[in-house]
Amino acid sequence: MVTANLNQVPAWRDIAYLQQGSLIQRQAYASLTDLGILETLRDYDALLAGTVPLDLAIADSDLDILCEVHDHLGLRRRLEREYGASPTFSVGQLDLASGTATVANFAFGGFAIEVFGQPVPVSRQHAYRHMDVEYRLMLLGGEQMKAQITRLKQQGAKTEPAFATWLGLQGDPYAALLKLSELNGSELSSWYYAAQERTTPRLITNPSS
Repeated sequence: MVTANLNQVPAWRDIAYLQQGSLIQRQAYASLTDLGILETLRDYDALLAGTVPLDLAIADSDLDILCEVHDHLGLRRRLEREYGASPTFSVGQLDLASGTATVANFAFGGFAIEVFGQPVPVSRQHAYRHMDVEYRLMLLGGEQMKAQITRLKQQGAKTEPAFATWLGLQGDPYAALLKLSELNGSELSSWYYAAQERTTPRLITNPSS
């Protein structure tokens, strides 16, 4: 039984932790620091989310920057001013159930970078909630779970479907993980160990299969 504090939120906002991580995490830290994007977008509560903070990144993983934005035109102008010279730069808007989102993409330092801004606090955005619950689940599942999720991703699975496969979640994996993200530490731990008794996680032994 894991004794880690599942209610303790990691210090995601200070990316210094990346310096002590894997090669990809260290490379991401160098690129983000050189680019200065988190400082540039500080007014939008910019935060790195996704697979790099979780150390689940594979070769083609993006650096995902979440922002809380209520002035979409202002964000767009800032992005165009700071990064519009990149030949890979693009910016547009999406209409989501949670409201309009501004999305910008460009490449820097060997990474594809995506900035995603919507009028929702960063800690309530789906990408952050997915990252948070996946981190807590990996505290429960340990290195075996991390290795199997990574292997599923190397086979082509997206992160949330990979977790759903490992955990035996039914239905929409994104919605299922959002539901789990609402559980506190003791509730998530109870759910996890009950789920382990109901289903056997998928063990991946051949990455090419």
